[in-house]
Amino acid sequence: MKLSLSAWVLPGLLAAAGALAAEPVLVGCTPDNPYYKAYLGMTNEVFVPRNVEPIPKYYAETFISHNQDAGGSGTTKVTLAMMKGLYEWSAKT
Repeated sequence: MKLSLSAWVLPGLLAAAGALAAEPVLVGCTPDNPYYKAYLGMTNEVFVPRNVEPIPKYYAETFISHNQDAGGSGTTKVTLAMMKGLYEWSAKT
């Protein structure tokens, strides 16, 4: 009996894909990692609802932004007031 390579490889690939899909995907950290928890908190409390109230919980009074999306130098000083303004503007768009 002659089987093609796909007859041998495809079932194995499908089984591996099914096993991977059953496991939660975490890249670089575990669910109990404090940085991961802070990231999820900021995402769920500030970013998604565009809620400015919890911003002091996640950002320092003044910090350096390395965001160059707006053509900045990558070392722009940002304040809490600036972040609140960004989220308020974002919520309107």
